[in-house]
Amino acid sequence: MNTTKRSTKKSHHIFVLVKENTDPTVQNVRYPRSRTIVALDEIYDEEKEVNRIIRYLPGEQSIFLDEQTDQDLKKRRPHEIVFMNGALIVDKRQATLLKFIQACNHFQGNSNRMPNKEVIFKEHTPEVTAKSAMQEDMNISNAKSMVYNMELKELISYARVLDININRPVDLIRWDMASVASHDPNWFIENKNSPNTTRMHYLFEAIDLEIIKVTTADRTVRWANGQAIVQAPIGVEPLDALVDLTFEKDGEIVYETIINKIRIPEQDTKESVTGADVLKEMSNENPFKKEYVEKEEKPAFTSKNMEIPLLIDECLTEGVIYKKGPAHHYFKEINIGKGRNGVIKYLEDPKHQTLKKSMIKALDHKKNA
Repeated sequence: MNTTKRSTKKSHHIFVLVKENTDPTVQNVRYPRSRTIVALDEIYDEEKEVNRIIRYLPGEQSIFLDEQTDQDLKKRRPHEIVFMNGALIVDKRQATLLKFIQACNHFQGNSNRMPNKEVIFKEHTPEVTAKSAMQEDMNISNAKSMVYNMELKELISYARVLDININRPVDLIRWDMASVASHDPNWFIENKNSPNTTRMHYLFEAIDLEIIKVTTADRTVRWANGQAIVQAPIGVEPLDALVDLTFEKDGEIVYETIINKIRIPEQDTKESVTGADVLKEMSNENPFKKEYVEKEEKPAFTSKNMEIPLLIDECLTEGVIYKKGPAHHYFKEINIGKGRNGVIKYLEDPKHQTLKKSMIKALDHKKNA
């Protein structure tokens, strides 16, 4: 029996580009065919506490220019390191090349890299990737389990807040909810338990009971008698503005008044009914509004889980966003970025998620009109 211990050291290192194609022209092509990096850089030498020039040159034993036998930069053209299809594999025996790769400023894992230099690549660590994938699978499983075990009234309430069509059999509603949960499980769970979601549910109930109403022309939420409660700024949905108001001191009395006017009966419901039937029971003072009447209809278009580049294309097609000049894009008179990449960055910014939500609702309204 062979008792020779297998070495745990890596036989090679894999480096991959940090940036992937967000809108590939060829299906499944995530990286450019090739990316070249000049093997010459100025780095901070932590040991000597000085800046030094490093260069990878085949045949040299050191990466530091001042330790190399040929120090004439003009005499020899800098060597080029090429990433093919987004990856570079370096054998452990290519010691000098490996040292340069890990010491240059383009390497994400270099703790001493200069902040003004672009991060181009990182080391691929399969064990970390596998652990991350397993955790993601667990998160998706937990979120889906929440959907499948959710009480019926709770399910319908949350589906309505998420703009999921509830005028269908409950199985279809659960299916759509599970799809949303799979897309971003952490957000789905956190959003379900957030105070904003609870308050949005009661605002929908208040609309059904004609306690409040929304006038879209001036983006205002009003009491049933027409008295204004709050007017939403441009780019913000009226109900979102009212939710925000209820967390302020002036809005506490508004929310308390709404809650006091809502009466929700405690009744069991069966899974054979539609979401609209459940809401009829939840709004006991008058039947559910006619937009939820029993009728056969095709599933409503929803762009909630749409990737941002596709969302931009659809919004441009439907006129939800428009261009001024050669490159600037606007949504409801708000400049949301210059060029396609500018709009993508704008919509990815956490500060602009409320506006992005309004854009999605506007697109869904156009598609379902």
